Amino acid sequence: MDPASAQGWLCEHYWDNFDFSDTSIPQRIDSTTFGTAFMTFALMLESRPDVGVRAMESLMGKASANAEMLELFSSISRQVFGDPNSELRSDELYLPVLETRAESPFLDDAQRDRAAFQAMVAARNRVGTPAEDFSYLTIQGRPGSLYGIKAPNTLIFFSNPGCDMCRAVREAMHQSSVITEMVRSRKLVVLALYPDEDTDLWLSYRDEIPSDWINARDPGSTISESGLYDLKAIPSLYLLDADKTVLLKDCTDVRQIEAALSR
Repeated sequence: MDPASAQGWLCEHYWDNFDFSDTSIPQRIDSTTFGTAFMTFALMLESRPDVGVRAMESLMGKASANAEMLELFSSISRQVFGDPNSELRSDELYLPVLETRAESPFLDDAQRDRAAFQAMVAARNRVGTPAEDFSYLTIQGRPGSLYGIKAPNTLIFFSNPGCDMCRAVREAMHQSSVITEMVRSRKLVVLALYPDEDTDLWLSYRDEIPSDWINARDPGSTISESGLYDLKAIPSLYLLDADKTVLLKDCTDVRQIEAALSR
């Protein structure tokens, strides 16, 4: 095989010699060794997104043979792909885990329902799909909606007042010549959205948001409560095109946003 084909094959066959029927493995396996092995697998999937989802579906199909293996691979996948603070966080790769758990006979109804809800949230606003619409209220008291924004690109910036990471990302965006110029030329609209309920706190930070951005909040916190967008971690940014198709999901890397806008 050529190197690319070989790597793709390894992604799908990485666990071929792992004995999923041995239910004693989770109790006696060295967690560090297993974690390193899974991280190697995860890094391979990150480099081959074309086969990554298929490889995870195959893995979870094998792991769902018994409760012990399901919990072992669900737990490590949650740490690597589902944790908001993980550098390898990926809804695409974590979705097969949630879908498997939602159908598993080894879990009780509450656990299956929770996994099904998490899968529903993870499946929304995926890259290449239409973003979910929502309503908002601006700092001036005017109502609006995501799809009511008419621009070649829209950048949704979910943030909280007083959040240090939010401040750092906001400043990086404000200092970006690419973002600043595109906002100035009306090729980009930045929607800074506060998703929680403390209106007084939001109002106290009104001067922190650049005047040429839309400063808004979600009345009633319906976005987070309904799982319309996955807001486990704040800040969270979504870049959309003119049709509100998702170009970047849950991104905090301003350089990545600049690169996407410059294409």
